[in-house]
Amino acid sequence: PSEDCPTSTVPRRHTSLPLAPQLSPTPQLPPAPSHGPLRFTSTGTRVISDISVRTAGFYQAVMTSASTRRNIRRSGLVNVTRTKSFDDWVKKNIEVRECVKFVKKADAPDNDPVCYCRNKRSVHLRGRTIEMPEDSTWTQRGFTERTENTAFGKIMFENVEQSIDEAQYMRIAVDYGNSPYKEKLNTLIKDFWKLDPPGLLISVSGGAKSFNVSQDICASFQQGLLNAAKSTDAWIITGGQYCGVMKLVGDVIARTVSKRRIPTIGIGNWGKTWRNEKLLIENRRSDAMDTTYYPVEEPAKGFATLDPNHTHHFLVDDGTTGNDGIEYGFRAALEMLICEMHKIENVRLPMVCIMVEGGMRCLEIAKGTLENGNTLVVLKGSGRVSDILCYCFENSIEIEKDGGKKERILPSESEKEIKKLIQKDFGKYNIEREMLDLVLKISNYRDFVTIFSIHNPEPLDFYILSSLMSSANANVMAAAKMRQMRLAITWGHAKIARQFIFSQKLYKFSADELNQLMFFSI
Repeated sequence: PSEDCPTSTVPRRHTSLPLAPQLSPTPQLPPAPSHGPLRFTSTGTRVISDISVRTAGFYQAVMTSASTRRNIRRSGLVNVTRTKSFDDWVKKNIEVRECVKFVKKADAPDNDPVCYCRNKRSVHLRGRTIEMPEDSTWTQRGFTERTENTAFGKIMFENVEQSIDEAQYMRIAVDYGNSPYKEKLNTLIKDFWKLDPPGLLISVSGGAKSFNVSQDICASFQQGLLNAAKSTDAWIITGGQYCGVMKLVGDVIARTVSKRRIPTIGIGNWGKTWRNEKLLIENRRSDAMDTTYYPVEEPAKGFATLDPNHTHHFLVDDGTTGNDGIEYGFRAALEMLICEMHKIENVRLPMVCIMVEGGMRCLEIAKGTLENGNTLVVLKGSGRVSDILCYCFENSIEIEKDGGKKERILPSESEKEIKKLIQKDFGKYNIEREMLDLVLKISNYRDFVTIFSIHNPEPLDFYILSSLMSSANANVMAAAKMRQMRLAITWGHAKIARQFIFSQKLYKFSADELNQLMFFSI
């Protein structure tokens, strides 16, 4: 090491690069020069650029520097690029959507015409775009079609204080949220991205640019999420943007020092991604197969930057620019696919959704989560939709309707109070009735919802994991109890087992089941 590169400044971050084989015994390195470029030489060494490496330990130390790895990758001397087989597979199997029939908007200037898909003529599919009469009725289904993928591979994030070394990204047609395409997504995740199987899926939903949450709640959320993810080998799914709760998730993942990088998958909107043209494969550097991207915290209105600390990004594409919400159907389908992909003894992978603050879209995500049989954890005190939901859960009452069906309703005074809360935060959107109906529908899943406050006696990770136990207790079955015990053993949470499994008098484990659990724990 030299004064320009002291060893104390080398961050100890996990790298996906292969390590050199261990050598025994490890030879002593000569004293380092006090000035000049970082260079080590010795007989029989392997030279990478002007860095010579003789031992696996030193190789690992050097390669844990993000800037060193990036410089080596750019030099082309270490093969960390995509393989040709991956390129070929993507182009044959993962398509995008493009507008192929240009209809000039009536109010668009003649010198820079814009289509009803909100894309300029210059960015339409080259050579295949058909000019349509201006009085044509543009429709997304009739005027777009699936075409060969033009944006996928790896991203190197620049001009940010902290980021992971590389992130995988994939532009993908909105159609891939449908059943016929599940096998292709399975192949992408398992065979090409090679993600280790998770023990839990954590879906995070919350505010983006209007995010205004206290530092105490943010810190409690980040620490609880990290503890839960590390103890369960979880995958995390968010909207993948460089703002709001998604940035909170990325920041805590970036600060994690661990041998295992927590897979953090962003599900974004291609048409609302800031400077998405930089992600096209035609704009890659000629000497490398990855893409450089510069995140900004305040992009143009209506657009969002990719978070530099997510490990993977799906960018969902319906052939338009600026069309809100197109990614949510794909996100719900992907979450269900991941849970099905990683079944344990025919029981699907557990999933929990965490809501922090948020707006109308978060309510829709929460409703979908609960309808699919998953659990929801709401952070009380984080504001907006989260606080509205908490108020509803705390003040609604359960009634029995004709036929024995149970339903939760709000007393008239509580309903008036909720309307005031909705008017305060969302009055300008005129969605009071729609939001109230959605809140009441969600309240009917009370057994699958956990409310967390920073004033609770246990940390957030305890409530995340216990939510999976308490929801199953609503339907006590042998399979559910065995799954609960396996989860508790895997996660190493004896307290959760005592409180949510052995405290229940409705089910008693047989001797054979206890023997199975003993062998499982061993």
